[in-house]
Amino acid sequence: MKTFKNYTQVDTEVLREIWNDILVDGVAFPGLDLYSSAAFEIKLAAYDQVDVLLVDDQIAGYYLIKANNEGRASHIANGTYAVNKAFRGQGLINDLVANSIETAKMHGFRGIQFNAVVVENKAAIHTYEKFGFEIVGTIPGGFQVKDGRYVDMHIMYLDLTKTNP
Repeated sequence: MKTFKNYTQVDTEVLREIWNDILVDGVAFPGLDLYSSAAFEIKLAAYDQVDVLLVDDQIAGYYLIKANNEGRASHIANGTYAVNKAFRGQGLINDLVANSIETAKMHGFRGIQFNAVVVENKAAIHTYEKFGFEIVGTIPGGFQVKDGRYVDMHIMYLDLTKTNP
């Protein structure tokens, strides 16, 4: 059974492991250094919302929502998604994206922006487009994948004022 819950400190270690696994993969998240537990708690505290997806009471993934910028640009959210390796390939990203859109609306955001969607991450791009996100810009060679190549990355955007309530 799939359910969402708000992040609690008890989840930190599993969420950190999922994040670090993605960093090690070197094809989606820009960071190079793995997080310690203390550093990851600080990172999570910077977000407006961290929701955890449970499948049969196991952490399958999570998403992070925060303002993409400050002040006059703080009405646009930034979203990040992370899926546990053991649960990849099951389409859970759809649940994460759908839930995050509703969460962003509840927080009063008028849009969601992804700053760095790696062009080679075709499954993510397909999923985001299915939910109405559009590629609004491409940064040539903006992301260095694990093998050292520089590949393009997209900026993607969803206008929440035009989506169904």
